[in-house]
Amino acid sequence: MKSDFQLEELQLQSGGTFTPRISYYLHHHLAEEGEAGKLYAGWVRFNNLLGSNWLNVIVGQTELPLSFSPEIERLSSFEYLVFDRELGANTFNLNRPQLGIQVFGQSEGGTKFWAGVANGFGLAVNEETETFDNNSFKDVYARVGQEVGEHFFGGYVYAGRARGSTKATGRFADDFVRVGGDGFVNLQKVIVYGTALYARDDNPLGTGETRSFSGGFVQGDVYLTDRAVVLLRFDGVRQKRA
Repeated sequence: MKSDFQLEELQLQSGGTFTPRISYYLHHHLAEEGEAGKLYAGWVRFNNLLGSNWLNVIVGQTELPLSFSPEIERLSSFEYLVFDRELGANTFNLNRPQLGIQVFGQSEGGTKFWAGVANGFGLAVNEETETFDNNSFKDVYARVGQEVGEHFFGGYVYAGRARGSTKATGRFADDFVRVGGDGFVNLQKVIVYGTALYARDDNPLGTGETRSFSGGFVQGDVYLTDRAVVLLRFDGVRQKRA
C-alpha cells in the first residue's frame, strides 16, 4: 500500500489600499501541477484623478475588462472556450491578462467605459526581443457598458498586431481584431449571462490568408442558498476562412 501527497495549485491573493485614492491587487500562482507558478495579475490603481469619476488609471498586469472574468471571479473550473480560442500561429487570446495602462470611468447614471494600451502578451518574455512584447506595436482596446437596474449590457473591441513564425513561411506579422458584446440579467435567485464574439486575423499562418471565428456562451447560475449554486453553461465556437 502506498500513500502520496499532491498539490495541484497554490495561489496567493492580496488587495487593499495605500491611500483613499490608491489601491492594489495581486494574484500569484505560487505552484501549479507540481511546478513553480507565475504571476497572473498585479496592478496599482489611481482613483478619481483630478476629482473625477471619469479618470481612474490602472497600471500593471490585469485581466481585460470583459463582463466575465476569465479566471479570478469565474465560478466554474472550466474556462470559457471563446476567450481561450487562438487562430493559427498567433497565440493571442482574451483569456490572458495584459501588461499595460488602462483608464476607467463611470457616471452616476450607470454608464461605464474602459480604454487601454497593452503589449498583447502579458508577462511572457519573447526570446527573440528579450522584452515583454514581440514587436514595437502596442495593442489597444476599449469597452463601454450600461447598467439598467440590476442588469448590465456592454460591448468591446480589441485591435492588435502579433508576430509569428512557422517552418514553412518563416517570420510573419498578423493584424487582428476581436469584437464582442455581453450582458447579464439579474433575476435574484437566477442570473443569466453570456457573450457573443467575432474574431478576425489577417495573416495568422503567414500565408496571407485571412482566418476568422465567431462564438460565445450562455450561462445560468441558480442560487439555491447563500452557499450553494448550480451552474449550467453552453459554449460554442465556429471557425472558418474569410
